[in-house]
Amino acid sequence: MANPNKTRTSARKPAREIRAETLRESVFLLSSEMEEPLRHATQMVRLIGLVDPKDDDDKEAIGFVAHEAVMKLHAVTDRLRELFAACG
Repeated sequence: MANPNKTRTSARKPAREIRAETLRESVFLLSSEMEEPLRHATQMVRLIGLVDPKDDDDKEAIGFVAHEAVMKLHAVTDRLRELFAACG
């Protein structure tokens, strides 16, 4: 006689596994969509940072802000890669 307490869901994936797959897909999509814009933004900010600040406070400030922005963009890129690796 078959066990009446056993359900037919044994062929389906558990909800936890489905949620993990959904999370992985979402992170992969996010990573894919953000990778190129982040790289492009980093290149542009680096270019702005090449402004020669000789005797000009405004140019010096632009260079400083560009340097800080590059550091933040690198941090975002690294975190995004870590998130992607954690879900892989």
